[in-house]
Amino acid sequence: MALAPTTVSSIVRRLERRGRVRRAPNPNDARSYRVELTRSGRDAHAKAGQLFLPVLAQVEANLGVPAAEVEKVLRLVEAAVRAATTAETSGQGSLPSLHRQGAS
Repeated sequence: MALAPTTVSSIVRRLERRGRVRRAPNPNDARSYRVELTRSGRDAHAKAGQLFLPVLAQVEANLGVPAAEVEKVLRLVEAAVRAATTAETSGQGSLPSLHRQGAS
């Protein structure tokens, strides 16, 4: 999850107001907090999971591929994008074209 710290703070504050999470002091770093689910947060997570399962089953049925395989491919794509972004931003050159020359 690549989110800006201010975005994460905003999300945590919103979830705190809803009673879904609480901040607890981080015993290893007094400058930070640990974010913990409350009972309400755990209940909401469980309910969301139950609502998601039929959607996941429908996606699997439409793709004809198990979700585990889709997840594996998505993780590979994510790693490739991350590696390409790192190469691009570290000055290792631009990305090669994916199109063959002369192809239209």
